Amino acid sequence: MIFYKFKPVEQLAHLLDIVVNERLYCEHYEALNDPFEGQFARMVGQGAARPQFGTARELDRNLPTRICSLTDRFDDVRMWSLYAGRFAGVAIALELDPQRLPLYPVRYTRRLPAIDVAAGGGAALRALTTKTSHWAYENEWRLLSQERHIPVPGAVLQVILGMRMPTEIMQIIARVARPHTRVHMARLDPAGTCIVRGQALEAGLVERIVT
Repeated sequence: MIFYKFKPVEQLAHLLDIVVNERLYCEHYEALNDPFEGQFARMVGQGAARPQFGTARELDRNLPTRICSLTDRFDDVRMWSLYAGRFAGVAIALELDPQRLPLYPVRYTRRLPAIDVAAGGGAALRALTTKTSHWAYENEWRLLSQERHIPVPGAVLQVILGMRMPTEIMQIIARVARPHTRVHMARLDPAGTCIVRGQALEAGLVERIVT
């Protein structure tokens, strides 16, 4: 299955770490951009949710609490604007197997999940893979880990360069991309009001385009 990781040029070290070293960085869930990350409404048995909130960690202290956020689409304008530095960053295409990696689709709901704190059995995972509907446009999948980095050798298939990427960064990425990784330019699709992938570019062609 193909997933995408957006990165702005301001995070160039992380961006190049994915492209060159083929590994994904996992951030602690409490450091992510949703202030309600990992929270849930407490329930007792079958009772109504109380106006009290807990966190995923209290449900299962052994649960992996580091997350690499991915998405299954690259064409949404909002994703490029928010997570790829207003089209100056990249979308990195990775081929990953959800059957072999701890990859979970995010479920979107109107409110935080109501969870029975005594239920166990997947309750903590549910708290970490449920987000409010404000974020539904992200089509997020989550790679969970206890470690900061997860190696994904051979998984980086494409690097899609944003239209506003600085020339020198384009040149760096074109030069360091692995042989099996294709470099593309993103382009606007006015008919679909979305982003599409342009033709694959060879390193020399990239340099001619940006010089």
